[in-house]
Formats: sequence, structure tokens, C-alpha cells
Amino acid sequence: MIIGIDASRANKEHKTGTEWYSYLLIQHLKIVIPPNVTVRLYSREPLQGELAVLPANWEERTLSWPFKYLWTLLRLSWEMFFSPPDLLFIPAHGLPLVLPKRTVATIHDIGFERFPELYRRRALWYHRFVVRRALKRSSAIITISEWTKKELASCFKNIKIPIVVIPLAHDERRYHSHISLSDQQEAQKRYNIKPPYFFFIGRLEKKKNIGRLIKAFVFFLDRASAPSTFDQNYHTIEYDSFGRIDRNGEAPRLYPPEADGLHRDWGAKPRTARLGRTGALGKKSNDEWSFVLVGPRGYGFAEANTLIKKYKLDDRVKILNWVPESDIPALMAGAAALVFPSLYEGFGIPILEAMATGTPVITSNQGATAEVADNAALLVNPFDVNAISQAMQSIAKDDNLRSQLRQSGFARVNAFSWSKTAQATWVELRAEL
Repeated sequence: MIIGIDASRANKEHKTGTEWYSYLLIQHLKIVIPPNVTVRLYSREPLQGELAVLPANWEERTLSWPFKYLWTLLRLSWEMFFSPPDLLFIPAHGLPLVLPKRTVATIHDIGFERFPELYRRRALWYHRFVVRRALKRSSAIITISEWTKKELASCFKNIKIPIVVIPLAHDERRYHSHISLSDQQEAQKRYNIKPPYFFFIGRLEKKKNIGRLIKAFVFFLDRASAPSTFDQNYHTIEYDSFGRIDRNGEAPRLYPPEADGLHRDWGAKPRTARLGRTGALGKKSNDEWSFVLVGPRGYGFAEANTLIKKYKLDDRVKILNWVPESDIPALMAGAAALVFPSLYEGFGIPILEAMATGTPVITSNQGATAEVADNAALLVNPFDVNAISQAMQSIAKDDNLRSQLRQSGFARVNAFSWSKTAQATWVELRAEL
């Protein structure tokens, strides 16, 4: 019995969400797949680092390719034609042209269907083509949240293959509650960061709502008047905070009902946040705060950069294009909050990473981010700049709120682990053999 796995993304030096999913899943599959199963890892370059340390029943197949693109589509197809495994697992939605008898793929999100204007034309065409092909040619689909499964059912009718939800997790070796203050300070010094600061990690692009994120920080600093209502540069979609489509003829619900406990939805209606005891962070004036953005610049970053220049935020917004993974946990642990009001996510691993380090989270009240955060974060309408700013203000001023979010975050993150993800993935792969 032979299982082939596309390890090309896991083998990349600079990883984002899909690459980390591939890498961490493969590392944990090494533990759960039994020794009587042969596993082949396909990549375009020799495997690097810990990825190259293979159990006895695993083997590496380097498939050289001189071109920048089309490795999966063409070079992996060549391998599938001449030496196919019994089952091919692609931890993304792009399949080779030639497939073995059984193929399982992972579809992370279909944001390109809901927000096509947030994608370049070529990228939009590519995503639409490969997702439709994956749904037609795969034996089964793995998706990473109930939200994405619902989205697939909504956008693509008559899907005839099983869709299995297997949630993701955070890297427990790196993201935990024992990151020392000295490690935090060393990382901050390395990048010339002075607390207090908010933190964001991810591609700096429209899909991540980076423009409104900068606007919210402008209002937090009192460098502009906050709007009375949210702007509408992007269209909204008819979902409540947990992705349920309104099919009863009622008005679309951008603001879900008020919830008990810590599930605070600052976008529900205009209101003044109730502030608790002011602590060390609250003693700082807003103008002493900074915002640290970690990630490569993407489509639509120019809008955010224009705002940074317009409001003279070069001394307050620090953009780190790429940071070694070893430094990110300390930078995250030292932040007052992770601010992650993305317009569309398939999951949102940074939410769990922040919670694991004890950092409060502000995230979107719509889609997968609300599903992942549950009642352990401040949930905001991602289209409402004022709501995002109010949540940042509450984090800055309310000691009790920060403490509650810290404790609820620790409890929430315990529901996820890569061991569970790997075990569930192996069960699904085995079922398709």
C-alpha cells in the first residue's frame, strides 16, 4: 500500500498558512501512519530540515523542474503517469493533470468566489479552475472548518464526493504560555519595537482587510474623526457570524445577536465600551502605541500604504516583511492583542497561536474566524472601522477584559492539536484506500 503526498509547499523556506498546514500535518502523519504503509513525499527540491528526517517506511522523491510554475500540473503528472501511488494526497486544491485511481485534496477556502475583486485576474481564474477540478476529480475533499464546508455546498451544487471537516491547530512547540519576558524583550529589541503594541501576521492584502486595519489604528490614535458607520468599499455577503445563509427573506445580518460571556460583538450597534480597572497599558496615552505588521505585501497593500503616509504613521506602524519563525512567538506574546479582522478565512491559525501565548484576540465576527475563536475573543464586524477601533481601545484600557480573554484563550486553544488533525486525516486517507 503506497500513499503519495505533495510536500512541495511544506518544503518552502518562507511559509504562510497553507505551507505550515502541509509541513505540520506531514510531521505528525509520520507518527500516526503505521509502518506497513509506504509513504512517498514529492517535492521539486530535496527536502530540508526536519522534513527530511523520515521513518523507515517513508521515502523522498525529488522531481526536478526548471520552470517557476506548473510543477504540480505537469511534473507531478509525469510521476503519476509512470509511477502512481495507490492514493495521492494534495494538502491544497491544485491537482496534477494526471491522477492515480484515488486522490484526496484539501480545500482551505473559496474567498475568490465571495470577493472576486480582492484577487488579480490571473489568480482568480486559476483558483476557480483548480477548485472546480478538485471537486470533480477527487475521491474525497478535506476542508478545515465547518464554515468552508458550508461555503462549498452554497457555491457548488450537486457535489458528489464526501467532504470531511478536519480543523487545524497551532505549533505547540513554539506557541505556548511559557515564553519569558526576557525572550519577548530580546525579540522586540531585535526589531526595534517598543511596547505597547498591537500585532498582525499574514499577507498584507485586501483580503486580510489591511486597509481598514490601518484606518482603525488611525482612529485609535485620534489622528482622524471616527466614522458614524462603516464604509462600503467592499460588498457584504448575507451571512451571520457563523456562516449561516439567511434564506427566510429577512434582511442580511451583519451583526449577530448579543451573546453572553466573552463573545463581545463590538459591531452590534454604536456604543461606548465599558472599561474596567486601568492598568499598566491603560496608563499609556494612545499616541505611545504602535502597530507591528508581519507578512509579505500582497494585492491591495498600496491603499494601506497610502494611509500610513497620509497620517504620518511611519513611526507608529512597523512593517516586517519576513521574520524567522523562531522570533514570531515572542513578538506575539509581547503584544497587547492580535488584531485579525480578516474579510475571509478558511480557518485562521494566528488566532490559536495568539491564544496559546496568552495574547488577547480581536477578530472578525463572520465566517471561520468566529468559528475558531468561539467565545474567547472580541468579535468585530470587519467592515466597521469604528468597531475595530473600539475593540482596540478596550484592550488598551481594560485590565479585567485582557485577563478574561487570556484565560478563555488558553481554554479554547486546548480543543485543537496537530495530533488530532493528523489522526483524523489518516482515518480519512485510509478510508479512501
